[in-house]
Amino acid sequence: GRVRRRCRGTERHELPSEPAAVAPHPGGSLNVSGSSAAVLAAIDVKVNTPPTVSVALSDTAPFKRDTVTATATASDADADPLQYTYTWSLNGSIVRTTTTSQTTDAFDQRAVETELGDVLSVGVVVTDGVDEASAQASATVSVPRP
Repeated sequence: GRVRRRCRGTERHELPSEPAAVAPHPGGSLNVSGSSAAVLAAIDVKVNTPPTVSVALSDTAPFKRDTVTATATASDADADPLQYTYTWSLNGSIVRTTTTSQTTDAFDQRAVETELGDVLSVGVVVTDGVDEASAQASATVSVPRP
């Protein structure tokens, strides 16, 4: 017969027979085939939980020569190490991409010519090596107060 069970997190299930073949599949399923009445093995299957992320900017109305810092707040239920990719855009055009293990990334607007009303955006993609999550934030360039 065929036994099918979906797992969340890490669960331990005894096999109904001695495995003659084991085949992992993308998406987390694991096929085990065999034909013995004795329970001879057990398999621990770890199903990945995707990370979560949000991002905030140090200033949502920066002056045209300011440095703006993006701070990502991420978590991973499996405690996997996380990698962050920050993609900065000015008026929809990518101006810089950085991949790091850091939760912050600073962008100095002097690296590009920003003007009053320009929109500076950052997209953050965080990955645990298996799954990923993303978030975005933006700021509108302003002029200094007199």
